[in-house]
Amino acid sequence: THSINNAERLMDKACDVNLLGGRLNRKNRFFYGGVTMAQMEEVCFDIAVLGAAAVHADGLYYEESEDAEVKRKAVERACFVVLVVDDGKFLKSNRFKGCDFADIDVIVTNGQPPEDIADGMRRGRLQVDIFGGSPAETPQPEIL
Repeated sequence: THSINNAERLMDKACDVNLLGGRLNRKNRFFYGGVTMAQMEEVCFDIAVLGAAAVHADGLYYEESEDAEVKRKAVERACFVVLVVDDGKFLKSNRFKGCDFADIDVIVTNGQPPEDIADGMRRGRLQVDIFGGSPAETPQPEIL
């Protein structure tokens, strides 16, 4: 991963964690730049699991161009690509395109995408797996 947050979440799991180096984006806590991209050229990913800052009708978008660049390289170097995204990302807007739906194999989400986004997913011939409902539809436990 190039994300410090992802590395921290994975540290306590029973798995190896490899963190790419490079220049640090302090705001969103990820590494990018020439060193990161050179390291990625040396790796073939069996599966790339991506998030996205926004999902538009034509693909995935990110807040920073550097993050979009790293995601494009991960997609290029992966045999299989999974997007894991909550349905709130369908309504967001961001500036930097990371990849097209045709680059993604499976999308895992928690809600039905709007029709324009669903059309783009169909054109990309994606498998879309929807688990649960949106947070507003999911029953909340009673607090006693």
